[in-house]
Amino acid sequence: LKNFFFVFRRTPYPVRRTDVCFLPECLTKPTKEYTIKPMKTTNVVIIGASIAGHSVAVGIKEKCPDVSVTLVTQENCALYDRRKLFAFLCGDAKEKDLMVVNADFYEKRGIKFLKDHKVSSIGAVRRQVSCRHKDARVALDYDYLVICSGRSTVMPEIEGIHKEGVYQLNSLADYKTLKT
Repeated sequence: LKNFFFVFRRTPYPVRRTDVCFLPECLTKPTKEYTIKPMKTTNVVIIGASIAGHSVAVGIKEKCPDVSVTLVTQENCALYDRRKLFAFLCGDAKEKDLMVVNADFYEKRGIKFLKDHKVSSIGAVRRQVSCRHKDARVALDYDYLVICSGRSTVMPEIEGIHKEGVYQLNSLADYKTLKT
């Protein structure tokens, strides 16, 4: 009975057309078998693989294993502990010490993990996220979109801001660049 909606009674009285509601199987348990109505797979796209995006993706798959979850990040690695970035910069921590999950964590849980994908646009009417991966464009259809893009440094418009030696420290890649 995968990918089906179950019809449930809201009241203990006989079922009438107005007494039913449609809920995914993973969110509630059927009291009795009634009409089974097929549904398409629900697609959830999550933009941002920081702790917020990671938690949403893992939480959805735990509650609703039949839901298709795609986690999109412009970073080139899975979740890492941003609090340890300064220790990494100083040489007190190695890159592997920063990693919270390993590379196959998401695959084992049925979560599609797209690294190095920069979101270029969101089509709310078409329900589609457009990404760039290297030189290719990728389109992701969604039923639900979760944006967990986090924060980023806003560089002020001052003279010399684009000169060599001026860095933004938003990601592990930025810290690696500064460290070299």
